[in-house]
Amino acid sequence: MISGVLKKFFIEEPVNMLFFNLQSSKTIFKLSDIFNELHEVGVVILIGLILLHVFAVIYHHVFLKDKILKKIL
Repeated sequence: MISGVLKKFFIEEPVNMLFFNLQSSKTIFKLSDIFNELHEVGVVILIGLILLHVFAVIYHHVFLKDKILKKIL
């Protein structure tokens, strides 16, 4: 996520991109902390959405007995 890259950038850690490295010349801890929080919240939301989709497929397959799993696979 971009928030993880910005978190590292603002604490002067080198950010390894595909063909080049980025590194800030000035540490800004407040921005780093904000992007760290955004990163952690984003990860939790992403995991929650993935689990929601997995449970929705299981619900459709087990309880509704429709062929959604065959369509996915």
